Amino acid sequence: MRPVLLVLLSAMWMSACGPEPVTGPADVRWDRETCTRCAMSVGDNRFAAQVREDAEPWRAFLFDDIGCAVAWLRQQQESAVSRFEIWVNDHNSSQWIDARSAWYVNGVPSPMGYNLAAGPERVPGSVDFDTAIEHVMEVESTRKPHSGGHADHLKVVE
Repeated sequence: MRPVLLVLLSAMWMSACGPEPVTGPADVRWDRETCTRCAMSVGDNRFAAQVREDAEPWRAFLFDDIGCAVAWLRQQQESAVSRFEIWVNDHNSSQWIDARSAWYVNGVPSPMGYNLAAGPERVPGSVDFDTAIEHVMEVESTRKPHSGGHADHLKVVE
């Protein structure tokens, strides 16, 4: 009986060490991580966003502003975008919420000037994710928050 128990414990231990799919928002080391797109510090948890692959290697890409995340996603091949989970912090509670189901209020100053604050519920004046994307692309085309610096080389895939 003892060898069987040893084999079972060994099997359980080995399975615990194996790769498991990782979903949901990753842990963030505030003020120690940098934005994947603009390289600024990710420190204001009211506006942070992250994009996480839902396929191996299950990487998380961090952003200081939902605008940086959306602009970065627009650069990825369309076939890859469906593999990503997108998370934003609730502006009020700093809890991670699914960016695709979040609601966005325009006019709240954010780190990169896209000025979108996310929340889990619709409030007067808020817009859905698709409309938030349109806002980010308009900011990119008119105000160019990344011009003259980190993003001059970036190409937006339509």
